[in-house]
Amino acid sequence: MKLLKKCVPVLVLIILCGLSVQASAQEELRNSLTVKFTVGDIPTITEQDVTFTLHDETGIICFDTVSHGLKRGQTEFEISFSLPYYPSGMKFLIVAEDGAKGMAYNGTYSMSHIIDTQEEVRIGLDCYWEKEAIIKIKGKPQTEYKYIIKDDDIYVTTDLFDALAIEYEPHFNEDKPYFKLYTDNYHQMTFYLGDIYAIIGNEPQNLASPVFAVDSMPYVPLSKVAVYFACNYKLENNPYLSEVSLTKSVYSDDFVKEAFVNEKNVESKTEYLLWVSKKDFAVNVFKGNKNNWTLLYTFPCSIGAPKTPTIEGQFEYFQWQSRWTYPDHYCGPIMRFYRGYAFHSYLIRYNGKPYDGRLGMKISHGCVRMHPDDIGWMSKNIPLYTKVYITP
Repeated sequence: MKLLKKCVPVLVLIILCGLSVQASAQEELRNSLTVKFTVGDIPTITEQDVTFTLHDETGIICFDTVSHGLKRGQTEFEISFSLPYYPSGMKFLIVAEDGAKGMAYNGTYSMSHIIDTQEEVRIGLDCYWEKEAIIKIKGKPQTEYKYIIKDDDIYVTTDLFDALAIEYEPHFNEDKPYFKLYTDNYHQMTFYLGDIYAIIGNEPQNLASPVFAVDSMPYVPLSKVAVYFACNYKLENNPYLSEVSLTKSVYSDDFVKEAFVNEKNVESKTEYLLWVSKKDFAVNVFKGNKNNWTLLYTFPCSIGAPKTPTIEGQFEYFQWQSRWTYPDHYCGPIMRFYRGYAFHSYLIRYNGKPYDGRLGMKISHGCVRMHPDDIGWMSKNIPLYTKVYITP
């Protein structure tokens, strides 16, 4: 989400620019006008194109249109307009449009300048954009998360909670609306909309400013959340940009799973890794490489019955089949990883209804049964020779 601007919305900013010369024996005619813009002390933040148009004094006739790419930290720039020959003393109207959001000229939207055309034409430019933020989470290529900078803090919302593996629970229909963030029974934060009051852990605290919602989405100060949930929060500030580096919460289930496979030095011939935790009845899908695996999904599963247990160890997915068929049901797709052991769907009748749709149980002949949607995703996205790691 782009930053809320402190200035006006979409602007068509007008500067009345007059030209005059001292009396001289012979009047000089010109067919171009060069304007030098000096950028004020407040830095320009958003790099964008700003279009300037040059009109006659009434604004009816447009002589020329010129675009300029405004850059961060730019202190001045120059624009030359072409127009028919004009005498000294003629007045012009300059209009800034297309991309001029957040911009004001000399602190106002309209200002008249009487300028001697024999000298430099200079116009002061102030830019009131707030600075931007880049949020980086280890293992995730994405940096575009919704945020708002307010009171010198970065406020974030649900998409970042998900990326940090922090659960979110809204209670907006209460007399006093609130929402809760948590990773487990021991690490929880409760915020009240429009209030500085919060409960962090079991301790009541006051925030610097009230939390708020935009389009029914709650926004909370990132620093508070990241520090409490141990997301390895690191902030680098400069006049133009706040760069935040984070990891998933160390209290989250995601972080624990990633730490486990990374500490085991598990490697794969592909950029994917499949870890079956038999005790959790879960298939965990990772992406990355040795010692740098990031959890993508956790899918529920059923495993081998006590008399026909699922094998344990490290294997490779080596064969794909569309389905295995039986007289009154089938399963598929099939992803074999050792002899007759495979990932496949739970058992399905030929009319499409479950024959045995139980998950989270020890019921198979040794294969890993999954929901049809989950095995369908794996079948489409996991390449052959991906490592399959199965633990007790």
